[in-house]
Amino acid sequence: MKLIHYIKVARHFSVFSEEFWLGLCHDLVEDGYIGTWALKWKSLDFITRRENEIYMDYIQRVSLDKIATKVKLADLKENMKRCNQSLFKRYTKAYEHLS
Repeated sequence: MKLIHYIKVARHFSVFSEEFWLGLCHDLVEDGYIGTWALKWKSLDFITRRENEIYMDYIQRVSLDKIATKVKLADLKENMKRCNQSLFKRYTKAYEHLS
């Protein structure tokens, strides 16, 4: 369930931090739960992958925002706990790029 994933990513951070709230919201636009109006939040804009965007181009864009980078690293950690080998390689490469 997606909601549990959002919470798992958020709990990497203090509840009083922007990272915590971005962790809770990091996939909401991509998953269609909220509209693109939310992309006015700069860090949410950076962490939201665009339709037809090449994955490593997306990771490079995430790296331009410190908060988005921290949250994406937490997201990747959580994703690597439950993915197949092909995705694990992709996530590892992205993690190394952002670290």
